[in-house]
Amino acid sequence: MKTLLLSIFCCTVLHVSAQKLPTVQKANIHAPAQVKTDGKATEWGPLRAYNKATNIFYTVANDQQRLYLTVQASDRKIITKIVNGGLAFSVNKSSKKLDADAMTICYPMFDKKNRPQLDLDGETSTAANPQELSRKVDSIAALNNDRMVAKMKWIKVNGISGLDTVSIYNEDGIKAVSLIDSKMVYTYELAIDLKNLGLSPVKGQKFYYNIKLNGIPQNETPGMSVATGPDGETTAFVVTNPRLALGYTESWTPTDLWGEYQLVGK
Repeated sequence: MKTLLLSIFCCTVLHVSAQKLPTVQKANIHAPAQVKTDGKATEWGPLRAYNKATNIFYTVANDQQRLYLTVQASDRKIITKIVNGGLAFSVNKSSKKLDADAMTICYPMFDKKNRPQLDLDGETSTAANPQELSRKVDSIAALNNDRMVAKMKWIKVNGISGLDTVSIYNEDGIKAVSLIDSKMVYTYELAIDLKNLGLSPVKGQKFYYNIKLNGIPQNETPGMSVATGPDGETTAFVVTNPRLALGYTESWTPTDLWGEYQLVGK
């Protein structure tokens, strides 16, 4: 019951916030002076848009050196989709198309056998008092973060010369990190050097961006195996672990959004 009440409270607060926000970010934002890409997002304040198609809150911003994307989600299905299928952020200077000119960063990236299994419905009903409840919730969040840190070590890069798959510890001007807090709110942060994108705030350049939640491939769903025909089409699902598989099947379908942004100067 305490787990349920905590979840309802967090979802209610975020829902109220979502009602006041645009579906796509309208403002061009200069990043906070003390910005850190650490998965905590405390310096950002309320994020600038809530997109119903993807069910995420997000902010796009820049400073003189970098472009930033901060995303938050509280829906368990959306967290599962991002953590297991990855979130792709694309920049196209010419059009709203994922064509040859688009530059895309996808994080996290890993093979199907190395995905972290998160505890997003942790058992806290045995907590005897608020202090114990707080400790249990903090423990669950810490466990989830440890699992993500252990597994989510790679970033996929497309459209940037000389880069393909890079470590999260790279020195190529791309940083990505995500964490879950004690309210089970997932935060995704990405920072990209503007020089990688061929952009400059001095010129006030405009570009289009796409945020895509890739979804989990059906044939990579934990707790399930998929049979395919000669043409590659799915012919049957074999559920080997119903409880495990159920948490993933609702995260199959990719969703995305397009927006337009203009770099701001000092």
